[in-house]
Amino acid sequence: MESICDQCGASTNLPDVFITKRLSFRRRKKTQCPDCHQKAQISGEFKNLLWIPANLIFGLLLVDLFENAAAGWLLLNLALFQVSLLLTIFPHEMCHALAARWMGYRVFRILIGYGKSLYSGKLFGFRFDLNSVPCGGMVIACPVDGGNFRLKSFLFAASGPFANLLLCVLVIPFIGAENYWNWGEFTTGPVPAKAFLLANLFVLLVNLWPMKVPTPFGDMDSDGRRILEAIFTNNIVRKREILATRYIVEAAEAAEAKKAVLAMEWVNQGLEKFPEEFHLLNWKAVLMLDKDPEKARESFLHLHEQLKDSDPPLQKCFIYNNIAYANYRLDRADLLDEADRYSEQAISLIGWLAPIRSTRGSILTELGRIEEALPLLQSAMNSSETSDGKVSSAGSLCIAEAKRGNIELSRQYYQFVENHDSDHFMLKRCRRELAKAEAKREPAGGEQEQRAITSM
Repeated sequence: MESICDQCGASTNLPDVFITKRLSFRRRKKTQCPDCHQKAQISGEFKNLLWIPANLIFGLLLVDLFENAAAGWLLLNLALFQVSLLLTIFPHEMCHALAARWMGYRVFRILIGYGKSLYSGKLFGFRFDLNSVPCGGMVIACPVDGGNFRLKSFLFAASGPFANLLLCVLVIPFIGAENYWNWGEFTTGPVPAKAFLLANLFVLLVNLWPMKVPTPFGDMDSDGRRILEAIFTNNIVRKREILATRYIVEAAEAAEAKKAVLAMEWVNQGLEKFPEEFHLLNWKAVLMLDKDPEKARESFLHLHEQLKDSDPPLQKCFIYNNIAYANYRLDRADLLDEADRYSEQAISLIGWLAPIRSTRGSILTELGRIEEALPLLQSAMNSSETSDGKVSSAGSLCIAEAKRGNIELSRQYYQFVENHDSDHFMLKRCRRELAKAEAKREPAGGEQEQRAITSM
């Protein structure tokens, strides 16, 4: 059954991919694609942050205006509790990172918060990213070998909750034994130490509960769930996937830094150990697109032949899109039908993703279906999270507008591509289409001028 996102209109036939939330007791529901759901969660987390200044302001007003205002002190201590929750994030994630480094893991980065990046740099020898909505966080780290795999997985998962437990122990002397259970203090004055203690206890219990945690990055295992997995599960396939992930992330980091040769070296190292790992094979083909798109296409087709019914649907969709995109890169008319077929399959299943919309829009442009292509390309350019994604969509928009005769707008998109990547493969095509459009406009302009003269 087809699901349609109520916000962006994207649709899919994949089951259990879109998220449906109940909005009221009258059975009113809202369906969101993963992309819109992520944005909604980030927006929700930001709105939750606004309760901190609201509680502070109303609490101060009540304390200032009314003598012994219990409600005012309660609001002020609630704000202290909320601030303490934010303060627990960094030590929790830092302890994960320190434990990972101590065990020899490759620690890629520490993420604090969601949304747009506010700061990215080095901190205590780790790459540290602070985002605009500082609620929650994660450490991206991978083991470099399989030695003591389950023990290390246990220690890595347990290190974050241990940080919260340690903070609870450290703050207890500032509370006093006689005040542990005196909850009335929250209505008689500020109790920052007790608020901090409760915040760490809350985080400790939530993280140790074995469950899936909804985050803007998708549902993730809690620390408690990963601790139980490390103790009771010995899944060889899962172990291989985690060990292979190290090479995938290394390649992705190198590609992001525009180090294509280094990225390919990491992929090849991974394939020496895990020659059948799908994501490594897919990455290798992706990295070949710039130098040898024909060979990349052959690799994608080979991966497509190896797909099984039991493989995740999203995995299949990415292969469909990659075949279509490789065909587009080759710029061959005989491959357009195949590109059309595969890109249509991909967008019918995961059309909310910017790269999928960009590929489909680019191919529709080549097919001359400009009015269908433009909204896909514009939304892909606006929502793409990478500079490369925006540039590719802008290049296709340049071609689409040139085909429509909008030369000035086409030139603006061309300038955008050239400013961001003067060697981009799309520039040659853009110049070709602009030249055609300008050649068509010249006689048309002469005819219009002649008609204007005649009418005078």
